[in-house]
Amino acid sequence: VEGNTKLKAGEDTLKARMHDARARALDDGVLYRLSLSEDGKSIQIAPDDPAAAADAGHTATTNTEKLPDGIIAKVTAQDGVEATVDQTGWIRVATFTPEGTCREDTVEVQVFDTKAKNAPPIRIRIRGVTGVIRTVKPGADR
Repeated sequence: VEGNTKLKAGEDTLKARMHDARARALDDGVLYRLSLSEDGKSIQIAPDDPAAAADAGHTATTNTEKLPDGIIAKVTAQDGVEATVDQTGWIRVATFTPEGTCREDTVEVQVFDTKAKNAPPIRIRIRGVTGVIRTVKPGADR
């Protein structure tokens, strides 16, 4: 039961940061990216353009948060292409626009509990056109 609770907490944390990144893009009027650390244990929200964070006219900020202990997140390959570490040292999950959409077409992230080996991962999907963030039910493809 603890594994399910921690896994759900990891899902909630990741979804909350996704919503935060989207809201910041809308509020600040700049692109915001949501990224994962290479080990999948941390989430970062940051302006997509580092100059936006340095611009005195913007309130753009960078925030980093760890997922609960034993929980990791991984970006699912899209169109057969694996996510890679970018020049910032993070794996880009999604880039939210000031219009509330997501630059990437469709993004899926899986949340795993490394301590509960039998617990299936939770899948979270972002739809690019609308920026909608939702949990995908087990066995569902869409």
